[in-house]
Amino acid sequence: MESIKNYVEGFIRLTGISGNAVPIVRHISLVLIAILLAWAAGALCKKLIILLYAT
Repeated sequence: MESIKNYVEGFIRLTGISGNAVPIVRHISLVLIAILLAWAAGALCKKLIILLYAT
């Protein structure tokens, strides 16, 4: 989680966002990354389960 937070902080610095928008962008980015990771984990697990039951 710490590495994801560091990545988001670097992204915010890279884009030049500052002021009151930083916490909003940070939270939105963290939520989107969490959703993407959950989706990827779900897809991977589904493929593994299907593969295991197919053999």
